[in-house]
Amino acid sequence: SRNGGTMEKKHTKTEKNGMGFITSRKIDFNQITIQNDVMFSSVFRDPEDCRELLQRILGMKIREIVVSDDQKSIKAKPWSKGIRLDIYVKDMEGNVYDIEMQVLDTQELALRSRYYHSEMDSYQIQAGHKYTELKASIVIFICGFDLFEQDRSIYTFKTICKEDTELELNDKRTSVFVNLKGSREGLPPELVCLLDYLESSEATDDFTDRINGRVENLKNDFEWRENYMMLEMKMEERFEAGLEQGLEQGREQGLAQGIKILLYDVHMTIPEIAEKLSITEEEVQGMVDKLKKEM
Repeated sequence: SRNGGTMEKKHTKTEKNGMGFITSRKIDFNQITIQNDVMFSSVFRDPEDCRELLQRILGMKIREIVVSDDQKSIKAKPWSKGIRLDIYVKDMEGNVYDIEMQVLDTQELALRSRYYHSEMDSYQIQAGHKYTELKASIVIFICGFDLFEQDRSIYTFKTICKEDTELELNDKRTSVFVNLKGSREGLPPELVCLLDYLESSEATDDFTDRINGRVENLKNDFEWRENYMMLEMKMEERFEAGLEQGLEQGREQGLAQGIKILLYDVHMTIPEIAEKLSITEEEVQGMVDKLKKEM
């Protein structure tokens, strides 16, 4: 149904080991912002807007880009081959970029960047490139938190020599972590406008105003809403499958598996997970802490 911007999925209930789990939740589309990873990946699959995003973050001119055909907008049902919400981009020189919005600190972004670089290299080699022909790969995480706690807005990492930090290994890999809550001191005005918009959803220049207009249009697009709900259902199916597998091995392991999926894949908050699983926030936090130690 549609009511004041809210679409509600039918609620179903499953019983496992005496515990009831609500497998759906209301979605208030009016509350969705550019920080929602589905919205972000939908908006920035537009090549020109994605190019401007990259130029502002990287501080460089990019002539033209192509967004990967396998990861088009949400209207093209990108989850048909697996749930994947990052944006894969290639420029005219053959350099490749992977961009992802990350609101929660899942404690594994550094290792995920390593995986993404490996995946991008593998894709180039499968396409027939020799090692000497590999182009640059740039992984960008746009974070709603300060992963390194240095109050910077941009952290850029390349491979350097430990004994001589002026000596760089030219492996053509760059990892960029954007901190939306970092200091804006010394940043170019156009980058400040972008970061401020991504953090607050308040547009302050023509580019962010255009992006905000696309966000508002998508929130009210019936087809986009339907596909958003389908993606939520796919994620919940994955949650249920993981929960069942874990519960077969015991209640605690089942809960841990469910919480891991809800936190890292569905990107729910601690209070939302507690409500969904009918347990206390303290129990959820305890299991989250335990999961982080095991990573």
